[in-house]
Amino acid sequence: MFSKPRIPVGRILTEGALPSRAQRALYRRRGYRIADDVTFAPGVVIEGEEVEIGAGSSFGFGTVIRGRRIRIGRRVDIGSACIFEGGDILIGDDTVVREQVFVGGPLLPDSLLELGKRVRIFQTCFLNPSRPLRIGDDTGLGGRSSIFTHGSWQSILDGYPVVFEPVTIGKNVWLPWHVFILPGVELGDNATIGAGSVVNRSIPAGALAAGVPAKVLKSPEEWPRPIDEEERWRLARAIVEQFGAYLRHRGVEAVLTEDEHRVAIRFERDGRNRSIELIRAGDGATGGDIVLQLTGRPERGRSWFALGERIKGGESDEVSTETDQFLSRYGLRFVPFDEL
Repeated sequence: MFSKPRIPVGRILTEGALPSRAQRALYRRRGYRIADDVTFAPGVVIEGEEVEIGAGSSFGFGTVIRGRRIRIGRRVDIGSACIFEGGDILIGDDTVVREQVFVGGPLLPDSLLELGKRVRIFQTCFLNPSRPLRIGDDTGLGGRSSIFTHGSWQSILDGYPVVFEPVTIGKNVWLPWHVFILPGVELGDNATIGAGSVVNRSIPAGALAAGVPAKVLKSPEEWPRPIDEEERWRLARAIVEQFGAYLRHRGVEAVLTEDEHRVAIRFERDGRNRSIELIRAGDGATGGDIVLQLTGRPERGRSWFALGERIKGGESDEVSTETDQFLSRYGLRFVPFDEL
């Protein structure tokens, strides 16, 4: 009555064996709201009192998500062998959870895991939402990292500490690999934490902190380093040049052309001539079907990315998706223009 198996083997072998179309139909009969193109790999089990999954979302092999209210946005990608056990589980659009992420622990009435939009949770992380755990938009949690909202083992009646406190992580925060966050911590927007740190106190917005325990090393006035427009343009050009090298490494015959105001990659894909063009501002475009613009929003291009404003628009296809994913390697993540 009060417990259930952590790994629901029977359901994995029955409903988890159904193809995506049949599994969507099964969940809809239970009252779940599931978009038509949601995909489930073999072994997936979703269980909740109230479930909603948005368009374009996918779930990897053997993933189990169980909670009270489960709301998963659009284009969410959850990898294989993930286990989510919580109260309310809320995941924003375009968030990616890599393989073998575990969510669980002793659950209290206000148990909550809330991941914002475009969050990245990398492999083998452990998230404990006994109390509310909130992670803001565009934040990244590196692999093998752990976040705890509870700390207890030895008896409180013998004087040992027992703590149950929420954890809040702001927007655009970066926690590299193997970071440990303790109960009650708040990390402000744009904070950066050094790899291997143990964070037992709150860190202000925009600061760089590291260590065991973590201490502020650089204030928001010192971090990140300022760069001028010329360096931004040089960095953007270098990213596109690296993209050209990446395509050639993948066997694509990509030709790079450039001048003072523009860098372009031209290649053939599925029998069509394609191009990716970086321009500095709106007056330099020559008609690339994917246009990257450093300042302002492109007025041309079948697909476009405004690098400064972090907005993307136009049609989405395999090439624009590959471009989007490559840009994310450099911390450039974009909000769809039609979803602003």
